[in-house]
Amino acid sequence: MKIMTYNIASGGIDSNGSRVDQIIAVINDANPDFLAIQEADNFQKDDFALLKKISAETNLSYFEFSQGQVYEDGKRYHTVSLSKTPIKNTYTFSDTPFTHAGLATTIDSPLGELTICNIHLHSRQEDERLKGINAVLQYLATFEKSIILGDHNALSKTDQYDDLTTSEFTHYDLDRFTCPT
Repeated sequence: MKIMTYNIASGGIDSNGSRVDQIIAVINDANPDFLAIQEADNFQKDDFALLKKISAETNLSYFEFSQGQVYEDGKRYHTVSLSKTPIKNTYTFSDTPFTHAGLATTIDSPLGELTICNIHLHSRQEDERLKGINAVLQYLATFEKSIILGDHNALSKTDQYDDLTTSEFTHYDLDRFTCPT
């Protein structure tokens, strides 16, 4: 089973126009069985026309959408999960402290029932990222098999970033949260 995560930035449409056809080409080249998209901006417009186009042109027939909260810049950063197999269960984390969006979907896989959590965590504040990831870990604690993927907006302490790159982050101490038991 192939699983892919893809932050498409600005919903695949920016000041240079639409990148949607190129995004679809990348997805088709990878040919995933399950796809998690972050920054699915504008996907809900026109009765989910953009989401339906991507679903139809990538043969990922089943999909779910999670609306992001209004972010500091006034935008919403949505997540979408698409699958070749039916989605059995969905949880959108709408009652949690997510600043962007989170989406957990359960599918049948070669490993059995699998819950895949597609997340887009806060881009500048570690404390906000920790709230989101702790909500995810608490939710997933009841599932036997799960995967967390997406845009975590986090840095590793071992990565070699310059001060300019890390200046947006309040801190990046990645070992502060603990897994629920």
